[in-house]
Amino acid sequence: MCDAMHFAEELTGRYRQDRATLAAAAISDPGHISCVGNDLGYEYVFSRYIEAHGREGDCLLALSTSGTSKNVLVAASAAKSLSLKVIILSGRRNPELEALSDVYICTPAGSFAD
Repeated sequence: MCDAMHFAEELTGRYRQDRATLAAAAISDPGHISCVGNDLGYEYVFSRYIEAHGREGDCLLALSTSGTSKNVLVAASAAKSLSLKVIILSGRRNPELEALSDVYICTPAGSFAD
């Protein structure tokens, strides 16, 4: 989650040069996560947020070290159903997740989280 938060802040901040800001938010509100996790299950914490806030023309950038995170799979599916672009950064290949993405970036080794 900290990686996602920092990535979003780089987009809304300066990152390397003066430029116009880019709208970005990490799905990191503990109230939202605990509410959805308790009521619906942890696999829906990201998708419910996307369903509430995602609009056509938006982009979901999802991070999954394993490439098999159920909550990321459900989020990517929700994003696609709303016509969002989906970019995945993954530590391992997953054909199901890759099929839901417009851009799928996977680390070459897949042995380590970094």
